[in-house]
Amino acid sequence: FKDGASYFGNVKKLKDEFLTDKGIRSRFKREFDIKIEISIIDNKKVFFGMCVYPSVEEINELLNKVNDMLDADASVTPIQPTDYKTINIKDYGAKGDGQTDDTPAFRAAIADAKSRTTIELDTGVYRIENLVIDKDRVTLKRISKSVAIKTYGADYGIKVTGSECNLQDFDMVQENTAVKTTAILLTSNEGNNHNIEIDNISISYYNGDGIRVEANNGSMYLIDIERVKVFDVKGNGIVLKGHDSVITNCDVHDVGLDGVISMGGNNRLSDIKAYYCCKDDRSGAGILID
Repeated sequence: FKDGASYFGNVKKLKDEFLTDKGIRSRFKREFDIKIEISIIDNKKVFFGMCVYPSVEEINELLNKVNDMLDADASVTPIQPTDYKTINIKDYGAKGDGQTDDTPAFRAAIADAKSRTTIELDTGVYRIENLVIDKDRVTLKRISKSVAIKTYGADYGIKVTGSECNLQDFDMVQENTAVKTTAILLTSNEGNNHNIEIDNISISYYNGDGIRVEANNGSMYLIDIERVKVFDVKGNGIVLKGHDSVITNCDVHDVGLDGVISMGGNNRLSDIKAYYCCKDDRSGAGILID
């Protein structure tokens, strides 16, 4: 399962629910992330699975799920994360006290990150000007309760220009509401940008958009926005200008312009609440698909 490679294992039994929407597919956000097939070779059932650029954590979750569904005498061995790096933001000098400027610590962590790096956020309120994630396969995620990033810079709070990056499990709020700022900007400086996940993020009090996905050059695709809350922002809630992407299980309300905008082919929207939108522009919409 490394970089699109395959895994084969002999099994005696594979439960039917493994292949249903409530089975292994629920562990991944898009159906094109995983492929499951059952074949008969030498009178034995063979399980074949393939993941497209999974993280080590996702791989091990998948293999553990397989173990749960197999007979007791059949097992698979999770791989060792030989190229997987985890760093803690406080090791780079971040205080998380809501007062200290933690911008240098965040930028140092990004500079030190390699492919498949997770930057962990401990409990705290991290005050930063802004942050650019310009490397591939970098994850920024909370590891304890109550984590917030408070930004005071203009234009954007967090900008992602790398592919296969993840933002997970924290809150974002704008400190300086006198400047127009988009909380999360996903874009590409050159070529295409893809496979980015924003999961369980709460965004509030921004003087621009909550989330904006828009390429400068090339295209944006395979963007997954899930379990996001956007409220009390002056601009749009979520703007997706890309294709083959997903917005699901999101809550957008009390925004100045449109709640959710989807522009591009083969995007899927589901389980979205959009209400009290267009407070500053009554001609707008809760959900706009163009």
